[in-house]
Amino acid sequence: ERGDAAFERGDYEVAQRAYGLALAQRGDPDVERRQQLSDALERAFRARESRQLRREQEALLFARALDPRDARTHSRLEEIRQALLAEGLEAARGTLADAIQSGDGFKRAITAFEGALELEPRNRDALAGRSEAHARRDLPKGRVLVSVPLEQVTSGSAARSGEIVRFYVDRTEVTRGAFAEFVADGGYQKKLYWSPIGWASREGYRDRTGLRAPAGWVDARPPPGTELLPVTGVSYFEAEAYAKWRGVRLPTDREWRLAACFDPKLGRFRRNPWPEGSEVRVGSHLRAAGSDPRDQSPSGALDMGLNASEWVRPDGEPTDPSGRAWVRGLSVRSFPYDIAQGVDAWRKHPRARFRHDSISFRCAEDVAPVPDFV
Repeated sequence: ERGDAAFERGDYEVAQRAYGLALAQRGDPDVERRQQLSDALERAFRARESRQLRREQEALLFARALDPRDARTHSRLEEIRQALLAEGLEAARGTLADAIQSGDGFKRAITAFEGALELEPRNRDALAGRSEAHARRDLPKGRVLVSVPLEQVTSGSAARSGEIVRFYVDRTEVTRGAFAEFVADGGYQKKLYWSPIGWASREGYRDRTGLRAPAGWVDARPPPGTELLPVTGVSYFEAEAYAKWRGVRLPTDREWRLAACFDPKLGRFRRNPWPEGSEVRVGSHLRAAGSDPRDQSPSGALDMGLNASEWVRPDGEPTDPSGRAWVRGLSVRSFPYDIAQGVDAWRKHPRARFRHDSISFRCAEDVAPVPDFV
């Protein structure tokens, strides 16, 4: 009786002693259960006083097993779970920020987010953070990661889904030296790299030797000393074939805009890749890919503003029924009124077989999905 009275008023230490005296007189499974329950709740109380959430949680889980009907235990366990989740997410975000700053430590960040997922396996923030850490850990050399919450760039029901637009894109435009490897590997002769319409389009360029290299090349090689310049004089179909040869693809129009002009800190698109007021001017000649650090987008990609324009995939199908593709980015051949529009607004729709000495391209790649957390 003294034990039950003490238990009801929350004096668990006194209740334990009283139950212990009763058990010394006669063994009783129910009294033993009540003593264990009092002990668990006393340990939980002490842990709460010292702000040791994990120990309090452990004691309360044992108490819940002894008395599953106690609503107060269930309520407090949920409070602890939410507090631990918040602490875990904060620590995981800090670990990821440190990893981004140092360029390594992404495995620790993944582990930290998975620790939060143990408390809530479907937590949106933890899943997004873990995916971000995975994507940064697996970032291919020579590319940048573009990662944008969908609600920042769209509206409607999709914006409420918590989806992240995440992909890799080349840091610079494809160089002539890199494209020469595709040519040397017989890329122009291997049908598997070309779309049906692209392969058929080669007929329009044929002369006695056939289409073998970009316009202006001699003996299927770029002019000496130009290997570091962006490859130009290629059609959309040639760019598409090169990307497939590399095992990647061309970026879509939306992806190109996100990589070039979207600023996550501002939550909106910039007019140009570089910050407002920066002194970045169009030159008169193509420069080596990635050689001007001023022409850098918020994502870290270079040359998306004022070197060569670039082929991109229309959102949806590769080309429209009329055989046209899209070109993004200003170039050394841009007119003053083009430059006045700004990079984000400027876009052209030439025929996909069109070749020009100011149009280049870069490649993109999907980020591999992260396995479900178990």
